[in-house]
Amino acid sequence: MNSEMSSLFKERGISKLREHIKLPVFYLLLAGSFAGWQSLYNVHLDSIGYSSMQIGVLNAIFISLSALVVPFWGVLADKFGNNRVFLLLTSVAALLVFLIGQTLVFQWMAIFIFLISVFHQPGGAVLDGMTMGFVRGNPHYSFGQFRLWNSAGYGLAALAVGYFARHNTGIIFNISAALFLLLSIFNLVTMPASPVSGGNLVNFKSISHFFKNRKLLIFFLIIFFFGIAISPLYQFLNLYYKDIG
Repeated sequence: MNSEMSSLFKERGISKLREHIKLPVFYLLLAGSFAGWQSLYNVHLDSIGYSSMQIGVLNAIFISLSALVVPFWGVLADKFGNNRVFLLLTSVAALLVFLIGQTLVFQWMAIFIFLISVFHQPGGAVLDGMTMGFVRGNPHYSFGQFRLWNSAGYGLAALAVGYFARHNTGIIFNISAALFLLLSIFNLVTMPASPVSGGNLVNFKSISHFFKNRKLLIFFLIIFFFGIAISPLYQFLNLYYKDIG
């Protein structure tokens, strides 16, 4: 059955869709999937009765674990192919985001946040690796012109969920899960027959460069401490907006 579907897609030329068309769609849908639930996640937690401490703990789990698992997925993408790993990440993220929307108990919410941390953020790094691999082989394109679609997707999705979540914040998870699922389907039907690997920006080898280059390490530490300082503002700003009406 799978081989028949694959041959059908190839006959129609879907799997050979040009990369410069696929990548903007990937960025648009991925950023929309992220914004679909992240932009109002804290507002949702507040609306279902979570305390500021609980919201802070959940955000800490999500952010810290995401940073740790990105290199691991970069290695897998180099080994098994960017598109295949990207498909796995977005498919599992679709399910987990949906489950988060059905959860009220803090302990279960912490478990689902832990799990989605493993599959959520690495999708952006894998997609960036795909883009860099394409740009290196096609120098008349630039990384920035594809990455721009990420900002467009995030902004549009944030506006959309802000409108639809006026009376029920739980809908943000359904919107995000639907976008993740749509992205997975689009990736599946346009996936090349042979796995495309290489070009990933973040893996265990790239992390070692921080410790070999003193200036790069200092720059990384500055960014690290800046992230710590701005994190409370970033995480609780939408709750502040809600409080002031």
